[in-house]
Order: sequence, then C-alpha cells, then structure tokens
Amino acid sequence: MKKKTNVCIASLLAMSVLLQCAPNVNVTLPTADTQTATSSQTLDAKYKAEDVSVVLDKVQTYFTNNKYNTTWDWLTATYHLGNLEAYKATGTSKYYDQTYDIAQSYGWKVNGGNDTTYLDAVATSLVYCVLHSLAPADYKLEGVKEILDYNYQYGMVDYSWVDEIYMAGLSHSYLSKISGDSKYSEIDFSTYEYYRERFFDEESWLWFRDWQFVPETGSGWAHLDGAQKVLWSRGNAWVYVSLAQRMEYMDKTDPAYETYKNDFLMMSEGLKTIRREDGIWNVNLGDSTHKAGKEMTGTAGFLYGMCLGLELGLLDFDEYAPVVSKAYDTIVGECIRQDGFVGYCQPPAGSPSSYTTEAEVATNTVSYGVGLTMMGLSRFMRICKDYQAPTLNTPNVAFDEAGAKFTVLDKDWYKGVIVASTNAAEYATKPYNGVENLFNGNWKSVEEGASFRGRGLASSTAQNPLYVDIRLGEKVTLDKIVMVLNASYSYNYKIEVAIDDGEWTTVADATQGNEQKVYLRSWEFTATQCNRIRLTAYPYNSHPTNDVLWIREMLIYETKNKA
Repeated sequence: MKKKTNVCIASLLAMSVLLQCAPNVNVTLPTADTQTATSSQTLDAKYKAEDVSVVLDKVQTYFTNNKYNTTWDWLTATYHLGNLEAYKATGTSKYYDQTYDIAQSYGWKVNGGNDTTYLDAVATSLVYCVLHSLAPADYKLEGVKEILDYNYQYGMVDYSWVDEIYMAGLSHSYLSKISGDSKYSEIDFSTYEYYRERFFDEESWLWFRDWQFVPETGSGWAHLDGAQKVLWSRGNAWVYVSLAQRMEYMDKTDPAYETYKNDFLMMSEGLKTIRREDGIWNVNLGDSTHKAGKEMTGTAGFLYGMCLGLELGLLDFDEYAPVVSKAYDTIVGECIRQDGFVGYCQPPAGSPSSYTTEAEVATNTVSYGVGLTMMGLSRFMRICKDYQAPTLNTPNVAFDEAGAKFTVLDKDWYKGVIVASTNAAEYATKPYNGVENLFNGNWKSVEEGASFRGRGLASSTAQNPLYVDIRLGEKVTLDKIVMVLNASYSYNYKIEVAIDDGEWTTVADATQGNEQKVYLRSWEFTATQCNRIRLTAYPYNSHPTNDVLWIREMLIYETKNKA
C-alpha cells in the first residue's frame, strides 16, 4: 500500500470524531432594508458604562493573576481579542500592552511560522489583523499573508466544521481590504457558500457544526442523547462573531458583504427566538431540554455580535436592546463572580457533549470564554447612554526582532519524493482515507454520500502502536521535525531514522512522561543523515484510546548550510 508524491510534506493522518443534536425553530426573517436602527440609539440609562468598565477590569485582572499563560493558539487568541475590544472601548493601555507583547514575542508569525491548512492554528492571525487596524505597520501582517497564501494554493479553505469560519474568516476579509488583492476575500466567500449550503439550517437560521449533525445525512451525533436536533451553541457563536467582525472591518463594496450581512440578520432572529427565560442560551440551541443550563462561551459570543449589530445600525434597537440587556443582567449577576471569575464555560469540544451539569460547569473557566465575555462586555459598554469613546493613542513602533522571545521556525523543509507505508487498518466506512493521502496535501473535503474524503490516513486504531514508514527519494541531513496535529492528541510519538534498511536511530521520543497535548509539536535533534523515517504513535499516557491519527502537516527540516 504505497504512493509516490512530489510535494512539501503537508500531510494528514486520520479521521475525526464529532458530536451533537437539537430542535426546530420557526421564525420570520427580517430583510436588510427593514433594519432602521442607528448607532446614535443607546440603552436604558440604568446601564452605566463605568459599571461595565469595572466588570471588564475585574475579569481581566482575575484571569491575568490566576489563569494567564503565554501559549499562542486559538484559545488564547480569543482571549486577546477580548483584550483588544476592551482597549478600544476603554482606552486603558493594560489591555493593549498585554496583547501587543505576546504578538511581539512570537515574532508576528502564525503557527510559529509553519505552514498549515489547520485553521485552529491560524486564529492568531485575527489578533494581528486587529492590532494592525489600531496602528498599521507592514510587519504585523507578514505572517498573516504567508499563511493565507499557503492555503490559497488549494483553491479552498477548510471550513468543514463551522468553528473554522471564525478561525480565519476575518483575516481573509481584512487582508483583501488592506492589500487590495481580492483573492483572499474571494476564496473565503466561495468556501463559506460551499459549506453554508451543507450546514445552514433553514428552519432555525442557525448552523449544524458539521456534516455529522445534519439529520438527513449525518451520523448518530445528529440526535445526541436523543435530542431533537443538535445546534451547538459555541459553534454558532463562532460563526456569529465572525460575521459581526466582518460587518465592522469589511469594505461594504465587497461582493460578499450583503450575503454575510443577511446571514447575520437571520442568525440574530434565530437566536432571539430561542433564548432561555433568564435571557441567555443553552449549550444546545436545537433542543431546550437537552443539557439545559447556563453556558457562557456561546452566550458571550451572541452578546458581542448583537451589541455590535446594534452599534452599526444593523439590528432594530427596539427589538434587540431588551435582548442584550437581559443577557447582560444574567451574565453579570449570575455568571461572573464578584472577583471577576467567569464561570459556566463549556470545556473544549466539538458539540454539547462536554457540558456535564450546570453545577459542574459553573466552576469551569477557559481562556476563550473569558475572551468572548470581554468582547461582549466591551460592545455592551459602547451602547450605554453615558458612554464616551476614548481617544486612542496607540503606539506604532518598529518590529524589534531581537525582542522576540520565542523561536520562529523556518521554511527550509524537505520537498522531494516520498513513499509511505503503514500498519494502520482502513476504516471500513472510509476506504478512501488511506496512506496515499498522507503527503499529497489533499485535505479538501469532497462529498460522497454522507461522508467527506481527503482527511489523510484514518485508522480504526485496532493496532497499537501505529506506525508510518516514510522513505525519502534521496539521502538528506535532518535536524528538526514539526507536526501540526488535528485530532491525534491522544497519542505520543517516537521518531526514528535510518539509511535504507539499516538500523533505526531514535532522534525524538515523546513516549516517556506526560507530554502536553497540543496541536503543534516540534522536535529538534542532532543533525542526522537518513533517507528513511519511522513515526510511531503510542496511546497517550499508556491509556487505550479510540482517537484516530490525523496529522495535518508533517514538516521535515533539512539542516542548513550542510556540506
């Protein structure tokens, strides 16, 4: 079972495990020309901008003192977007400074400078775009352009689950606006339309997270725990936030603008109709009885989007001001503690499944939940009657490359011929996901019945450990291997090299101890000559797993300046 390809080692190993369910909602769509609200309208005078500012400060202070870390991924990127919204609303420099510093420390690169089609790893580009909008400088968008250009070559970006519309949507729109090159907006829009046709629920005007939740074509997840439908709250929040961001930053002459605006209006109406009695939203928007309870990561995203819609005059103030006011009351009165702790945050997931009970989730907080909360509070503050916009004196400084604390990885990876084999058994339901997809970069989802092809190597995990044997077309000297993982967090890896059929030499071994489960893994080792590499995957923590191998990119770096 072998395949020869000529490509950069953009790979994939696997298949996804997704989840969920929910009910039908019937609403009447407001057309764009009926939206008569103006940004001069404000909330009831009882809502004070200064009071909201105090809550914002408590939330950010608590998180900084107790939970903040310097990782740079979609979770922390969303927190930093909250920081930037707070800065724009208040003018308080601590919000901006914390976010600028981490962007600077990572050298303004996306995914550490490693090319990837995995858009979770691209979410940091959103932060760079907003920072650029506050104080334009070319260096802030160089990494954004690099990663979007890499994705552009495939003719489509991967929005095959709706979270990804958020992870990269604004970056495409913004880069087209700033550069004048429409290709970024065009590929974003064509991909959006492709997946909208498949995942948008015309009954509720909300989104299924991916194909597995579409009742007519999906899997068992479409009725998770017996739910009528599964319309995951946070998945819908990601789309709603992204649409709202586009309304703020996009050029209104962009051909995609009207579609995004109308979808934003439809979602707004759908969300308004299915609120809980306390004014916020459950984790499953498709069935009010399924996992019912307060949930902040979806709720905060909806608050942000609606408040921004009101501020921009897209939503009718008489209809939506009571919606955001009631949501704000519950968020501040019941979901944020007096010390600034944001509770009721569903942990990372792909469906409502990780929402256990309201009592348990009440004590859970996450960086992206805090970020979305800060985004929502900041926009609520801006429509308060007493709000006065600050004068922003955002510093515009040259990039201090020497000040970058984290290594920016280079692009000097092997681009020659490879032949790969594996002991992984094919999934019976996905026979097209075989080793031939490992290194051809062909992640693009193509419909085939209720399934999608092109996810790389999907294994039934009947074999543990799993290995992939990679033969290179020539002898090379290597000193680094980087992998961008998509859903293989349940495995640790050992990497060995050899020449021809000679003895294997271990160059990286992550099977000992508890390596952090993250999607970007990088191993550097003593420069070693080889033409063969063996990657072995072991269950994480010696625990049997039902996870699958799914590696988006595997970049094999050649030693620079070798003889």
